[in-house]
Amino acid sequence: MTKAKKRRSKTRKKKKKENFEKFFQLLTLSFILIGIIFGGFIFYKKIYKPSKIPSQTELEEAIFAINQFISHFFLKLKLEEDQWEETIVYKHLKGIKYPFIEIKVKKTKDISWLYLKENFISLCKQKYISLRFNDFSQKKCEIYIAYKNIITHHLTFYSPKKKPLLAIIVDDLGYDLTVVKQLLDLNLDLNYSILPFLPYTEEIAEWLHLVNAEILLHLPMEAKGHPHLNHQPGILLLNMSPLALKTQLKNDIKAVPYIKGVNNHMGSKFTQDTKAMFLVLSEIKKYRLYFVDSFTTPKSVAYKVAKKIGLPTVKADLFLDNNQDILSIKKRLKQLAYLAKTQGSALGICHPYLTTLLVLKEELPQLAKDFEFVTISDFLFNRTILEK
Repeated sequence: MTKAKKRRSKTRKKKKKENFEKFFQLLTLSFILIGIIFGGFIFYKKIYKPSKIPSQTELEEAIFAINQFISHFFLKLKLEEDQWEETIVYKHLKGIKYPFIEIKVKKTKDISWLYLKENFISLCKQKYISLRFNDFSQKKCEIYIAYKNIITHHLTFYSPKKKPLLAIIVDDLGYDLTVVKQLLDLNLDLNYSILPFLPYTEEIAEWLHLVNAEILLHLPMEAKGHPHLNHQPGILLLNMSPLALKTQLKNDIKAVPYIKGVNNHMGSKFTQDTKAMFLVLSEIKKYRLYFVDSFTTPKSVAYKVAKKIGLPTVKADLFLDNNQDILSIKKRLKQLAYLAKTQGSALGICHPYLTTLLVLKEELPQLAKDFEFVTISDFLFNRTILEK
C-alpha cells in the first residue's frame, strides 16, 4: 500500500471515529432530554457521597430556603389555603434531626404539568439541591426535593376528582315573581323554564337575564287524555297545519326573550308523533337552540328525532315533585343524586310548588358540597365530551 493510500485510510478511520463520537453524544443528549420531559430523572448539580452529611444548621437553612421557594411559587399560582395541605414529620440521620415536609396540592385546570416541572427544575440552580419526578401523569405528579442527597420535601400535585353534575329545571314559571326571587337566593346554577303569554312571562325573563341565569321556553304541547288542558296560550296541537305549527312556535319563541333552549310543557300526545316532532324540532334548530325532552311519556320520540337531525338535546331523568309531599320530593332528589353519582350527570325537573321550594332550600346547599350544579348548556357540553 502506498503512503498516499495509507494517509487516506487513516483519514477515513479518523472521520468514522469522529462521526461515531458525535452520534453517541447526540444519542446521550436525546435520552437526557426525554428524561427531562417525561420524568424519572434525578437532577443533580453535583453528586455527593452519602458520608458527606451537612450539619444540622446547614440542613435547616437549606430546608428554609426550599420552603421559601415553594411559598413564592404557590403565591404565583394563586393557590388558596384549601387547595394544599402540609404535613411535617421529623426524621433522624446520623445524629441530625430535621423536618421532612409532605405537601399535597390540588392542581387547577389553568396550571399545566409542564409549567410545574419547569419551575421546579429551576430550583436546581440553587447549590446542592436535586429533584426527582415520580408518577408523572395527567392525574398526578410527585416531586422529591433533596439537599446533598437528603430528601427533605415530597410534593404531590393531583387533579381533584370531578364532582358529578346535577342540572335542575324549574318549570311552569310566568305566574309569580316572588318564587323566582326565592330560587335566585339559593345562589346555584338552576335552569328556569318560562311559559309564554302569562302575566309575568317577560318580566321574569328580563329579571333572570340581568343575573345571567339560563332561560328556556316551556313550550306547551298537546296532552293525551286531558282535553281540558289543551287550551293554554301558545299550545301546539296535532290538528294544526304545518304552517300553523311553525307560526305558533315562532310566536312562542318571541314571547320569552333571552332563551337558550326549549323544553316541552305536557306533550304526552304531541311528543309521540314523529312527523310533528320532526317539523317542530327542525324549526327549533333554525333558531340555534337546544331541546330538552321533558319525557312526560315513555313513548316520547322527541329525543330520538332531535338526535337524528343534529339538534343539541338531552332527556330528563326524572320529575322531582309529581307527588308534592315533602318526603316524596326528598326521596326523588336522592334518586337524582344517585343517578348523577353512577352516570356522572343527571337532569331533574321540578315546579315552583311551596313544598318543592322548601325542599330545595334545605337540600340543595348540602348537595352542592358533593355535586356541581350546572346550566343545561354546560350539561350538554359535558355530555358531548363524554360521548366523544
